Amino acid sequence: MFRLLSHGGQRSRRCLSVQRRYDHHRAVMAIRREDINPWERRAPLAPKHVKELTNAGVKVLLQPSNRRAIHEKYYMRAGAVVQEDLSEASLIIGVKRPPEEKIIPRKTYAFFSTPSKLRRPTWGCWRTC
Repeated sequence: MFRLLSHGGQRSRRCLSVQRRYDHHRAVMAIRREDINPWERRAPLAPKHVKELTNAGVKVLLQPSNRRAIHEKYYMRAGAVVQEDLSEASLIIGVKRPPEEKIIPRKTYAFFSTPSKLRRPTWGCWRTC
């Protein structure tokens, strides 16, 4: 899903090693807990994707959930940090859009959307995000 490529199509090891050296400028992304529907068990990323990101120097935060289909321990083995607070992340991803009251200002959100379902009542989220 996420790939870091150089101009030749190969992973750029030199660029990634520089990123690891400066952890205080490290990219941080988060996987949010799905709380819109009580039956939602999907996750936007699998542990193998988290492992690719953490190997590339990205810090991945995981909001705990007892409903997620993939247990937290697999994400932890892949390098994710399980914590409730996602304010450290600049990118927060999820399966469904977050409720407006849970949107953190000045953060980038990514979620899956069906354009046919995107009607006027959900436009407020686009302005808020």
